[in-house]
Amino acid sequence: EDSDYSTLAGFILYKLSEIPSAGDSLEAEGYRFEIIDMDKSKIDKVLITKVAEAVAGEKTEN
Repeated sequence: EDSDYSTLAGFILYKLSEIPSAGDSLEAEGYRFEIIDMDKSKIDKVLITKVAEAVAGEKTEN
């Protein structure tokens, strides 16, 4: 995948294709990125949590 980012904020903007709001989130690369705080149009704080992988045979919801 071609990418043009070198910061976490750049990665998030690349994945979302828009400026997020506090409370927005996305899942990528096995992690969940939740925007905690914005400073106008700048991403200020992000909570990153590892997404639990589904156990073999376990149902997942979409």
